[in-house]
Amino acid sequence: MVVSVRDRDGQPLHGLNPANFHGSMHGRPVRISSVEAGPAVRRIVVLLDSSGSMTVPAEKWRLARLLAGDIVAHGIEGFSVGRSALLDKIRKIDDPQQQGGPTGIADAIAKALDLLSPAQPGESIYLITDGYDNHSKHKPRQLRDALTTSGTRLFAFLLMDPMAGGNGPDAQDFRTLANESGGALAKFGVQSLVIGTAQWHLQPRTRAAISLGAEVLYRQMENTYRLELELPSVLNKAQKWKLDVVDTQGSKHKDIDVIYPHELFPCTVQAAQH
Repeated sequence: MVVSVRDRDGQPLHGLNPANFHGSMHGRPVRISSVEAGPAVRRIVVLLDSSGSMTVPAEKWRLARLLAGDIVAHGIEGFSVGRSALLDKIRKIDDPQQQGGPTGIADAIAKALDLLSPAQPGESIYLITDGYDNHSKHKPRQLRDALTTSGTRLFAFLLMDPMAGGNGPDAQDFRTLANESGGALAKFGVQSLVIGTAQWHLQPRTRAAISLGAEVLYRQMENTYRLELELPSVLNKAQKWKLDVVDTQGSKHKDIDVIYPHELFPCTVQAAQH
């Protein structure tokens, strides 16, 4: 299992070992048998929502496009083509013929999972959207199971817009998917309305805060641990569990967060008996 660990400032923590983790399931201990640094090279699928609600007003779309370009320019390895080619693809989405239409975010996540199949530990999907989905056939529970069983983590940057339904149940679905897959979410919300249009003209200080939120996501995609677990019993179905970072006395560190998949699924391979 791949997890990320961050401090109160969102910075990754390094050098942890099995004694630093405490797992439990229904009050019974889950032993962390080994901890090692996560894979250095991984794949990332970037999903940039270019539906009608994202491309109007123009300032909102510029912000979304900058977020997509930023992760490419950031230096994260694992893209199948060069960065210049990826940046060119992002620029081409500015073509009006590539924009608008219904929104199928859940279906796009499912397609991203197909692109990553067979997935390797530590791979991620990065979604940039306002959270409004009006066209998908896939349901949140299907995606949650598919993300968890494949070991793929969903990261999302939500540009919440009251005119686009970004504060509604669709946005909440994607928050839940990110958290339960072992990924994370950053968000920026516009509340003020000017003649029925959300105000997206951002000051430099606000842009800096948005960049910082995106940076925290990038660090969690890059810096991971791979954990091996010993469960208290054989799983016949998915089970919720809890994972914390603890001090030498076994007490939870209040200023440290572990980003991990919140459900454990039955293993398909049985350990050899001696």
